[in-house]
Amino acid sequence: QVSSGNPSDTTPRLDISFWVAMARVLSVALALAAQASLSEALELRSVPSKAQGETASSWLFPSDELSAFGSEFSQKRPAVAVGLGYQKCGTTVMARILGQHADTINFGAKEKHYLGNGGSQCERPGPPSSLEDYLDSCFGGQRPQKHQTTLDFTPTYGTMAEIGTVISNVVNMSGDVGYRFVMAMREPASRAASSMGMYRKLALFEYANTTDEQLDNFLLRELQNRKSGKQTRFISDGEYVEPLKVFLKSFPKESLLVVNTAKISDPQTWKRIYKHLGLSVAADQQITDYIEAASLRYQGQQEEKYASSHTLPYKASPVVLKQLSDHYKQMDNELWQILGTQPWWNEP
Repeated sequence: QVSSGNPSDTTPRLDISFWVAMARVLSVALALAAQASLSEALELRSVPSKAQGETASSWLFPSDELSAFGSEFSQKRPAVAVGLGYQKCGTTVMARILGQHADTINFGAKEKHYLGNGGSQCERPGPPSSLEDYLDSCFGGQRPQKHQTTLDFTPTYGTMAEIGTVISNVVNMSGDVGYRFVMAMREPASRAASSMGMYRKLALFEYANTTDEQLDNFLLRELQNRKSGKQTRFISDGEYVEPLKVFLKSFPKESLLVVNTAKISDPQTWKRIYKHLGLSVAADQQITDYIEAASLRYQGQQEEKYASSHTLPYKASPVVLKQLSDHYKQMDNELWQILGTQPWWNEP
């Protein structure tokens, strides 16, 4: 304490250093509270130490050929599942398999587009003002119970164009739920070709009524545009590592299950997905039945679309696939380092 400088004034006063110290204490307390709130919303637990007789692998999923990251949801609260994409990475089949589970709430369109940059498929345009607004707009007002999860699998959510917006909206929604994320990844060169083929199949824009050779040229044009610094969805969506790094700056890897699309027909992959989302795990045969039903439905719908557009599936030339693969090679190497896995795919 200090005096006022007046010899006759004996009133004690606090030194400025006291207030500086108190401000620092308050700042640390607020930071810890915010961190605790985020961890609670994500339903995360501390990794058990070996000194406690446990290992992290007792609940933290391994990173291997099936998936990377992710952890078992404790079911202390309902879950809101956000599928981060990407286009032509199996998200439709995955959403349908999840939709067959009795405890998923999948109201309306599979792709909500409510948490991204626009184009909402829900009752109202986004972004959500609150969790209640999100549930009212996209799930008919249904509230998940402790054993349930909502399902919003929108491929554009995982792109660099939208991942930042999605993160911001999820953080702002908050609410008494646990947020869980799933990201599907497919060999990127084949994904780009499949995406281009989808545009021809649906007779969209300049890609309608084109030959395979013409689509090859379109893809090479898109690749050159990307190399010159332009964002092109056909190419950019396969650059998985960049949006993944953005996500991991805001959320811990335990909240995100990254799934190898090539393994979505493996029941073991689905056991991890169910646990990650807090859903009861079905028996192997039941999971196989879910997979077969969803795959047959998807295949039938694709055949109808090809028949109505009088086209065949696009087969990119080996030269085009090689150039695409070369473009992604360095990014894929960084991806495996972050995921902690061996490569999930080879050159197509």
